Amino acid sequence: MMVLSPAHGRDYSNKAAVRAAWDANEDFIVASDSVLTGKTMDRSRLETAYSWAKHCMPKYPAQRVSIRYARLRRTLIIDIALK
Repeated sequence: MMVLSPAHGRDYSNKAAVRAAWDANEDFIVASDSVLTGKTMDRSRLETAYSWAKHCMPKYPAQRVSIRYARLRRTLIIDIALK
């Protein structure tokens, strides 16, 4: 599961604000340990990447993303909608 945190100095105080930012395609920073650590990511790029993986590997499992907010003390888990 990819872990993200708000980018550009933003922070959110509740789940509704995080979900609104995610749906608005705002940037988040990749915080999980991967080749993308520290890079910015948004909803549309993740959906495209996971859809491509699903196309190449039909048994590719459904994916989720974990978004840290409230000064990184809380977490919201969102299922990635594959196209």
